[in-house]
Amino acid sequence: MVKVNSDLIKDIKKYGAFDVSKCFNCGNCTAVCPLAKADSPFPRHLIRRAHLGDKQAVLNAKGTWLCYYCGECSKTCPREAKPAAFMAAARRYATAHADVTGITKLLYKFPVLNFLVMSAVAVLFGLFMYAQRLHVRTGEKLIEVFNIPFEYIHWFGIGVMSVAVVTLLAGMVIITLRAGEIQNILKLYKEAKRPGRNVMFAGEFIKTAFMSIMREMFAFKRFRDCDTDKNEIVWYLKPWLVHSAIAWGFVGLFLSTALNFLIKDPAIRVALWYPPRFIGILSGVMLLYGTSVVILKRIAAKEINYKDSVFADWWLILTLWFIGLSGFVMTMLVYLPEVDRNTADLLFVIHVAPAMLVVVMIAFTKLAHVFYRMHALFVYELMGNLKSHITNP
Repeated sequence: MVKVNSDLIKDIKKYGAFDVSKCFNCGNCTAVCPLAKADSPFPRHLIRRAHLGDKQAVLNAKGTWLCYYCGECSKTCPREAKPAAFMAAARRYATAHADVTGITKLLYKFPVLNFLVMSAVAVLFGLFMYAQRLHVRTGEKLIEVFNIPFEYIHWFGIGVMSVAVVTLLAGMVIITLRAGEIQNILKLYKEAKRPGRNVMFAGEFIKTAFMSIMREMFAFKRFRDCDTDKNEIVWYLKPWLVHSAIAWGFVGLFLSTALNFLIKDPAIRVALWYPPRFIGILSGVMLLYGTSVVILKRIAAKEINYKDSVFADWWLILTLWFIGLSGFVMTMLVYLPEVDRNTADLLFVIHVAPAMLVVVMIAFTKLAHVFYRMHALFVYELMGNLKSHITNP
């Protein structure tokens, strides 16, 4: 039995713009969705549970994480209730409620606070990274204008990153426990091991689910299944391709930065085809391309899935675009014959501070849903494998 809670819809609306009060539960949205299945009949099922105020059903639903916001359901909704926007808001809602600190809720609900917090953190990182870099010449001496001991910067960075990692891990545990999946997995596996029943070793279940998620992470298989406008959108503007360019561009830049830090001597100037540098340039092109397309689409607001952008969407995409652009400027500076040291250091901080901001705040921003989505789909895939094997040993 579920106690009706009319405030749930109001709360979810704080995470996005939709009007499911118009919905009369016709089921058209689920019928046209390329990803909806019998065990996850979204958006209809989720909208109905939200109408009833069933918070746990909204938080626990597989469909919350399956949806890639293709917008097909909103295009064909006879009541213009924006079910796609509801699914996006429900995903933000679930992401925020996986954060044990409560920070994500505040950042999503209050855009002005979000802007102030992100700006303050970026400035803070900039000040820390600018420490020991700004010098003023007095006669024959260079005087450090801004100096913070390196060990302070080092331990501050470790502390902040630790909080982000622990928050993400805690969120994954919460997502798993919400629906009692750990208990269900153990119960089902114990049942599957009864005498006389041929059962796969647990590792095989995990391997199968893991490989499925890897295909999703690296090939965007489910996202490509959302491509219902096969002949209406040119291939280089396909949502899944643009999304993958952003994802792989970001990962590639992170890898390039890590490789440069680990194996390259900062005093040595390398060629453009030096592997870490080449990876960085290629990744930067991908990131700039993907983010530029998304920004233009959000400005035009002609497509369903770009009409109802929230501040968190704009902040992330603009920050990633700026990181890509400033990275190219930094690369150009490396190959210029003479660059003032203070200018170079300032531009370096301008480029790296936002990048550090995105990484450190990953547990409290839109990026967190990437980890939560993959984890949730892995758990549900594992459960599906177990149930299927028990039913058809």
